[in-house]
Amino acid sequence: MEQKKNNKGTAVKQENITWLDEQDENYKDLAVKIVDKLKQIRYSYPGVSDSLEELQGELKDSMETIHRSLLELPDQHKDLLTLLVISEIHKTVDEVFKTPNE
Repeated sequence: MEQKKNNKGTAVKQENITWLDEQDENYKDLAVKIVDKLKQIRYSYPGVSDSLEELQGELKDSMETIHRSLLELPDQHKDLLTLLVISEIHKTVDEVFKTPNE
């Protein structure tokens, strides 16, 4: 099974992201990136681990809500809007986790 690794060398197995369908690789990749970012911060600041666990749960809930909403769209609009949502989420994650050096 393919694993994604963050800069600290810890792996996030995609099969552990069970709240998305197997066919939704874009969502799974995005979720892996979000989890990897959270793990990077957790290792840098071990004292905030509990807060990060709570945030991770909130992110999971939000992604599930977005996924369910996208499934309700007409097929002819679903792909384009799914890409738009993924793009906007990615931009938001980049903005939130931007470092002063960037």
